[in-house]
Amino acid sequence: MKVNKTALLLIGSAWVSAGLGLMAIHFGYVPSGVELVADLLGLFLAGAVSGALFLLAHAAAPSPTGRGTVALGYLLFAPVALMTGLLAPVTLERSAGTQSLAYLTLAPVFIAIAATIVIGLGLFATSLLARTAHLLATRMEAEPARATVPVRDRR
Repeated sequence: MKVNKTALLLIGSAWVSAGLGLMAIHFGYVPSGVELVADLLGLFLAGAVSGALFLLAHAAAPSPTGRGTVALGYLLFAPVALMTGLLAPVTLERSAGTQSLAYLTLAPVFIAIAATIVIGLGLFATSLLARTAHLLATRMEAEPARATVPVRDRR
């Protein structure tokens, strides 16, 4: 499959914007310094990886309804994954401190892994639903309509 690098760049950038906006609205602050760099890098990585997962699941969907279901699943699980990614490095902040080199290197990994797990599970669930719906629809089309025959009393 050909990877659309522009789409991954746009999705990664959208995750950075949405993450900073969510931090400002929900937490009441936007980080600065090393914490900002780590969060930006982690959000971009999470967005790019989740975008790649989305593009793979979208391309593998067998029908337009399946592709719509995968897109809806991504839209539903992206906010949960974004919040999970923002909350992931909290324990690292407490143990290593936000100004350390360990935080700068590990926080993006924590953010990307946490968000990718949530998106992966969401896309798996919606892809599974899309495949099941497609399978049921093709089975219903393949079976001829059965005529119902009334059961007679045997007296």
